[in-house]
Amino acid sequence: MKIFIRIVLIFLFSAVFLNKSLAQEIKSTSDPIEDMLDSLCTLEGLIECQPEQEVSASNFNLSNELISARMASRPSPIPFEVNDEVKKYIELYAIRRKELVKRVLGMSEMYFPLFEEALDKEGLPLELKYLSVVESALNPVAVSRAGATGIWQFMYQTAKMYGMKITSFVDERRDPEKATYAMTRYFKDMYALYNDWLLSIAAYNCGPNNVNKAILRSGGKTNFWEIASFLPAETRGYVPAFLAVCYVMQFADQHEIIPVPPRYSYFDIDTIIIVQGTSLQKVAGMLDMTYHELAYLNPSYKKGIIPAGYRGVLRIPKSKLDDFIARYEKVNLEIDNSIAPVLAKMNLDANGNPAIGFRFAEVRTKKTHIVKRGETLQSIAARYGNSVAEIKRNNRLAHHSLKAGQKLVVFITSRKIVPDDRVQAEDTNQVNETESIKVEANNTVTSGYQSPKIIYHTVEKGDTLWNIAKRYEGVSVKEIMEINKMGSPAELQLGTKIKIPVGS
Repeated sequence: MKIFIRIVLIFLFSAVFLNKSLAQEIKSTSDPIEDMLDSLCTLEGLIECQPEQEVSASNFNLSNELISARMASRPSPIPFEVNDEVKKYIELYAIRRKELVKRVLGMSEMYFPLFEEALDKEGLPLELKYLSVVESALNPVAVSRAGATGIWQFMYQTAKMYGMKITSFVDERRDPEKATYAMTRYFKDMYALYNDWLLSIAAYNCGPNNVNKAILRSGGKTNFWEIASFLPAETRGYVPAFLAVCYVMQFADQHEIIPVPPRYSYFDIDTIIIVQGTSLQKVAGMLDMTYHELAYLNPSYKKGIIPAGYRGVLRIPKSKLDDFIARYEKVNLEIDNSIAPVLAKMNLDANGNPAIGFRFAEVRTKKTHIVKRGETLQSIAARYGNSVAEIKRNNRLAHHSLKAGQKLVVFITSRKIVPDDRVQAEDTNQVNETESIKVEANNTVTSGYQSPKIIYHTVEKGDTLWNIAKRYEGVSVKEIMEINKMGSPAELQLGTKIKIPVGS
């Protein structure tokens, strides 16, 4: 009997300890959807964050029937279902983050007319506009942990696939109009694939590959709720969060969520095409606006500069349009001159590309990721742009199973401008002073430099004979293979130096 009592006590204490540990872990694990709401506070000078009131979840006692009845009164092609997971996010938006949602509701006046116009033009459900609240809380410069950017949170490669331009100066993922039309094309592709809106929304979050795997693992089921347990943890909350936003945004008045009016609405803004380089700082001063205010209206310009030749759009208040037209021509030369030193300092040309003698290089930064409950190798790999095999190899993992609290080494890849040291003279002693590259005071590169007949190229990750030949004008793959006595392109070795016959 004593042994039995001891076993029971041990079990009870273990259960209490385990529950406490899990509770602490859940509390310390930030929700990416909640993170996006908090990101609004980064809009300096534009969003004034008010402290949220402590509200007990027990005060949230809406019945499923009432929520369903309200949503049924506003029919949509997207099926609505209320359950515990959806109600959890209704509580987040309607109670716990109520002050921020008031600001989101106000900011919708700036963006929703654009979203509705694009969705209607493409024949998509207008309710998809609410996905922007889940994605970014309508923060045009929001960046996720994985590097997804803008109101619609596009990853780099997906953005490129859908025609958005990303340079050192411009990131069209942050352009509300261009990103919105890319979003509509993405959803048309996903709906053509699944013929189901909830699966299309899930694919927007985790990609079609993960949705396809979940369908296979579920035995071929094609209902989101039936495959949810096979999806990445974030996606399992993403779709319920979207349904919750659909409810809260449409019935905000029922929860006393009064929109905080934004400084501008969609109809207060006009656009001007700019073909000459301009500085937002100079334009803001010219129009008696703050830089932060103008930058908020023009979030795609990462450095506060519209590069020459980009043919970019400048968004300004309609009330400032006459002033801009009257004064722009007069100050334009001054604006152009203000850009040149910035470009030179960054080693960039007028179009945001590396200047002569510089190149883009991929930089891999090592990071430690602490595994959270529900995470898988697939979801972690997707977050950091790694492959599952790479994570397993770097952490010497023999299997796919992970434990909460486990530390993993991952790598984040970014691009930076570096000197083009991959190109080296075969005999640098023969390069005299008159042949060397001269850097003038304005940091632009001018030269009487004549390339030697043979230069060396250091092979880096991702290099192929084809892209190496393309880099050097007038050089073919065949010439590189012949001069390096290579029998096949497969003989290209990482880290080796190969000869490039560039001529004289």
